[in-house]
Amino acid sequence: MDSLSIVEIMPIEYDKRRKVVHTYSKICTQDMTAQRLRDLYINLGFKNAPVVTHLGEAFLITFFPKPPIIISKSDGRMYTFVGGKWDLKEAQHQASLVMRVLVEFDLVGNHKRRSVRRRK
Repeated sequence: MDSLSIVEIMPIEYDKRRKVVHTYSKICTQDMTAQRLRDLYINLGFKNAPVVTHLGEAFLITFFPKPPIIISKSDGRMYTFVGGKWDLKEAQHQASLVMRVLVEFDLVGNHKRRSVRRRK
């Protein structure tokens, strides 16, 4: 069995022709709860909201069977697990979906999106 480690992740959306890189300074977590995070998805009309778990100094956001995304309360950054059954590209794309929801509710500081053409 592969071992898992936690790494910071850059949210990147992928499609056939380009990728969109999300940069940000910090996710606002001071008033955040697991229920509030889950409610963000429900308010946007998601049929299946993710499982959100509060883990002391972090929130674990999981859309089964997609890679889990961790939001650290201490530094406001996103992390994920590498190793096991998820690859980094899949986790980056999943983080971009979480980022888009957080941006919609103005919970991300200094958010910027940059589109980059993909190499062939």
